[in-house]
Amino acid sequence: MIQYTREGKMPRKKDPKEVAAGKRDYDNRYHREKMISIAFRLSRITDKDLIETYNSIPDKMGWFRESLRRFKEENE
Repeated sequence: MIQYTREGKMPRKKDPKEVAAGKRDYDNRYHREKMISIAFRLSRITDKDLIETYNSIPDKMGWFRESLRRFKEENE
């Protein structure tokens, strides 16, 4: 039986920092192209009642999505 040997260097493993940087770049590009961030501020003085209401919502993301869908249906 003849064994073949490979000449040259073995493939280099990627440095974990390079992998992390590549994943970070991919994640940043994905978030920029496929997602949108929504933020707002409420005043602790003038919007105190709204803050209490907001804090009492158990599924804030689900509530927000449902509110947007309801708004869309009402305004079409």
